[in-house]
Amino acid sequence: MSPSFSEGLWTTADVAKICEVNEGIVRYWRFTRTGPPCGKLGRHVRYRSADVHTWLAEQWKRESGGMGSSMRRLE
Repeated sequence: MSPSFSEGLWTTADVAKICEVNEGIVRYWRFTRTGPPCGKLGRHVRYRSADVHTWLAEQWKRESGGMGSSMRRLE
């Protein structure tokens, strides 16, 4: 069954798929607290889709903002 990326709770595998990285990277992000916020339901780690979308948008702004300002300085 394929995950629904529209809403709800996502697994580590779901987050890895949408971020196009392997699950080990998502686990590393969780361990270092650099990835999207997550919670545990019993022993299962879950991510709220809204939190992942917000985190991705922040990463995009951070990366594109840094590149844009660097490019402006070069001109």
